[in-house]
Amino acid sequence: MGEKETGENAQKNRNKKWKMAYKARMRQIVPGLFLGNVEASYKREMLQENRINAIVSLTDAQWV
Repeated sequence: MGEKETGENAQKNRNKKWKMAYKARMRQIVPGLFLGNVEASYKREMLQENRINAIVSLTDAQWV
């Protein structure tokens, strides 16, 4: 029973980490310059709240 509980907890922890990885996040580095993930670039209200009107992407992945 202890192993099953441990396995379930491990799975819950993995799921939590994956959800956090794909959650929209951004942080202001210096006034007017933000660093964030791709998910944040799709959150229009988050961009508007921070008065962001341009995005520079540093990835070779194609996001359509």
